[in-house]
Amino acid sequence: MSSDFGQSWVNTSTTAFALDDWGCSTDAVLGTIQTSPGNKLEGGRGTESLTWSQTASAIASGLTDGYVKWRTPKGAIFGVNIHVPLQIGPFGTAPYYQVWVNGGWQGKRTSEPFIFDKSLGYHVEVKPSAGHSNLHFTVTITDI
Repeated sequence: MSSDFGQSWVNTSTTAFALDDWGCSTDAVLGTIQTSPGNKLEGGRGTESLTWSQTASAIASGLTDGYVKWRTPKGAIFGVNIHVPLQIGPFGTAPYYQVWVNGGWQGKRTSEPFIFDKSLGYHVEVKPSAGHSNLHFTVTITDI
């Protein structure tokens, strides 16, 4: 089964990142978490992901969030959240993503890429693929 929502993290930097926090608020009956991140995002091609689906998404979906936050060795925290507003059939706001910057979630992006500030010490880029009722993205981390 493919996922309706997902974030994949690819770390090609030489540094491993510790999981700071993750969460996914799915409906207990209609939502299914398919993959969840491990405690560490290894360096040198490490990958982790969070994916989930909603069983009746063709009829209605929404009111869910799925986020992952990582911690650098120097203690900086960065992450991405997918927010799914309520949708009934073709009506409602499309899902969007937010980035964790300076201690809070910021922005409402759908298909626009985002690059975190280089003050993290790494090049961190979000590349989304969005539809009206789904959102997936890859976050790639590289050394500067």
